[in-house]
Amino acid sequence: MKQMALDLAMPAPVSDDEDLVLRYVRRIIGPKVPTYVHRVERVVRHGRRVIADFRVFDGALECVEFSGDLDGFDFINMRWHPTPSTAPFGWDERRKRWRRYPEMVEAVELADAAYARLAQAETIKARRSARRTAA
Repeated sequence: MKQMALDLAMPAPVSDDEDLVLRYVRRIIGPKVPTYVHRVERVVRHGRRVIADFRVFDGALECVEFSGDLDGFDFINMRWHPTPSTAPFGWDERRKRWRRYPEMVEAVELADAAYARLAQAETIKARRSARRTAA
């Protein structure tokens, strides 16, 4: 009965683009966890990158960028474009459902700020190195 419920939790794809997004999500979360995708709203392809807007388990709209080879053994990259009004979510193994973690909003914001500072520092180092090489 549980396996049947898990199979039913995966929405049936409507288009090739929606099927592609659902395959990316399935490859990332694995076969034993129901998907958090409720409905795919929009898909834009840029070469090997796919940007998708979709509704998740609680009706919120999320935007995610996928890249990587689904058919090979390549690493699949998944980059969220978070909206400020939504808290991070994750699979609650004890309750067997997806849920939001509002207490994690501040931690995610701090991590994003730290990443931005690191990226800025790397850019400055690269520019200084380029100037030294040019001089």
